[in-house]
Amino acid sequence: MPTAGLSSGCGRFVGRFSRAGALANAPTSTLTLNASRLDRRCCLLLKVGRIIYINTQLKRQQGNKMSSKHQKRLSAPKTWKIERKTHYWAVKPRPGPHPKDRSIPLLMLVRDFLKLADNSREAKKIIKEGKILVDQRVRNDEKFPVGLFDSVSIPDIKKHYRMLIDRHGRLTLYEIDSESAETKLCRVNNKRVLKGGVVQLNMHDGRNLLQPESLDVKTKDSLVLSLKDARILSRFTYDKGSKAFIVGGKHVGEVGEIEEIIVVRSSEPNMVRVRRLSDGETFETIEDYVFVVGEGKVEVPEVLKVAG
Repeated sequence: MPTAGLSSGCGRFVGRFSRAGALANAPTSTLTLNASRLDRRCCLLLKVGRIIYINTQLKRQQGNKMSSKHQKRLSAPKTWKIERKTHYWAVKPRPGPHPKDRSIPLLMLVRDFLKLADNSREAKKIIKEGKILVDQRVRNDEKFPVGLFDSVSIPDIKKHYRMLIDRHGRLTLYEIDSESAETKLCRVNNKRVLKGGVVQLNMHDGRNLLQPESLDVKTKDSLVLSLKDARILSRFTYDKGSKAFIVGGKHVGEVGEIEEIIVVRSSEPNMVRVRRLSDGETFETIEDYVFVVGEGKVEVPEVLKVAG
């Protein structure tokens, strides 16, 4: 029967449908329904089938861009220092204080880095029992992201570690003493004014602090915090002559002295000229890769282990 009698509202949904629909890929010429018999329920069915078909095609086109709950080892970030071909799956970190490419899930630290467990079941048991401290706080989530300058403490074996990035751009744990584990170096990524004129400091690890009236903290400055009460112990200014640790780019893992800060009047990031401490050579990097670790000297001895 011809379909000339179909209304324009229902004719829009005639065509290709999903495989789950009863009229999948049915051409218009083969339909035997008449507009008079096409009730509201049939129109609703056609709409649902069309929506399912469009969503299926979008998922196929986007492919790996769609979010997933799993993480393959081969496609894991390059900053993860793990074996890629021994196993198929890795652990995907939960959204937290650090981005995915700058953090490692706690389970992988316990199993693959510290070798405290032979498999994920043993690692989960250790974490669920509260035996792992991150920044002096017990973390029971095996997918919690541990990122740059975080401290990892294991009281049962009296071991403490600091998460840093090495010369190859890979996140690595470096052993520290118990006194250093009680403090943390944080970079001020942003500032905002709250109600009442109070200035809030936004750190690189997601924490927020209220700026003391006695300090005039600028963005890109570094603060040494006490992890027990979040007090500001010292401040390192982002200025010429300060010592910097490079956390990204071609010169990742190097330590140098800031010679010049080049302000770029465009959407491009500012550039920083740094003189390497080891051989005195000069290089340039973007501002986001510079992490101030001291003024007169390097106040964070762990970064010197990275630079060698």
